[in-house]
Amino acid sequence: MIKLKGLDPVKKYRLKELNLENGQKSSFDLDSKVLTGHELMNAGFMPVCKKELESMIIGLNLE
Repeated sequence: MIKLKGLDPVKKYRLKELNLENGQKSSFDLDSKVLTGHELMNAGFMPVCKKELESMIIGLNLE
């Protein structure tokens, strides 16, 4: 579980998987979803990598 720190709890942030190859669809359930700082700091999120040695780079943009 990843819980972020230091966000503004009332502002909204968009999560986006950044390391996709051309035409590849994200397996990250929250890809392109918008969450509040409160949600990201308290509930957090869990990126799920399904293959051995797989990784994800998740970007966070203020909306």
